[in-house]
Amino acid sequence: MSQNSKDPIAAHLKQSLAALERANSDAPMLAAARAIASAIITALRAGNKLLIVGNGGSAGDAQHIAAESSAATSRTGPAAPRSRSRQTLRR
Repeated sequence: MSQNSKDPIAAHLKQSLAALERANSDAPMLAAARAIASAIITALRAGNKLLIVGNGGSAGDAQHIAAESSAATSRTGPAAPRSRSRQTLRR
C-alpha cells in the first residue's frame, strides 16, 4: 500500500500544493488575476457594486465570496453597497 493511500489528507494537501506552485509560476494567469483585482478595487472605491452570481454549487460559492468580501470591507472601510432580496422587494 502506498503512502498516499494510507494518508488521503496528506495526498490531498500535496496535490493542492502542486496546483498552487503551478499557478504561482503561470505569469499570464497571475497578470490576469492582478488585472481583475485592480478592476474590482477600482469599482468598489468608486462606490459601485460587485455582483457575484452562480447556479447550483456555484451559487453557494458566490454567496460565500460575497459574505467574505462584505466582512472584509466592514473591517477595513465603509460597507459595500448591498442589494435587497427579491422577497424584500415583494412586500
